[in-house]
Amino acid sequence: RSVEPNRARPFFWYLVGVAAAVGLLLMVFYFSQFQSPASLYEQNYSTYALSLASRGSQYEELEHDASQAYTNGNFEEALVLFHRLNQKNPKALFELAKGICYLELNYADSAEFALKTIVEDPLYGEPAQWYTALSLLKQNKEEACKDILKSIPMEHEFYSKAQNLLKDLD
Repeated sequence: RSVEPNRARPFFWYLVGVAAAVGLLLMVFYFSQFQSPASLYEQNYSTYALSLASRGSQYEELEHDASQAYTNGNFEEALVLFHRLNQKNPKALFELAKGICYLELNYADSAEFALKTIVEDPLYGEPAQWYTALSLLKQNKEEACKDILKSIPMEHEFYSKAQNLLKDLD
């Protein structure tokens, strides 16, 4: 009498392997759809290109030093200098620069506070609004972030970025 090998057993393991692979693919797809606020922040944040050009100002040297520190990525020094400038000669640009410096230094709550003071400014309100939303995202305040993003008008410089971030948050 000859014993035939059981052919059902290898087929069973083949099915288990296929099911595991499908399950793994579904998990990867599911989790890639829901990105964390931290990863969305990293994907959407870029340092604002600041331009200080005030010739003849009595604070010209201080403005130059602050701009250089900012451009060179020395945000601690830039923050101190922009704070000093803002005390001597308050400008929305200096407040925006402080907000960006705070974000770069991972002080999102301080960034939010600085940026919210200038969101209505005619020149720097648009970037302030965008970076305020990012500061809220960094603090995991997703609903507040969405509220700001939804309020960004179509003609806003950051409108398309805001719409893309809204899609990612929903």
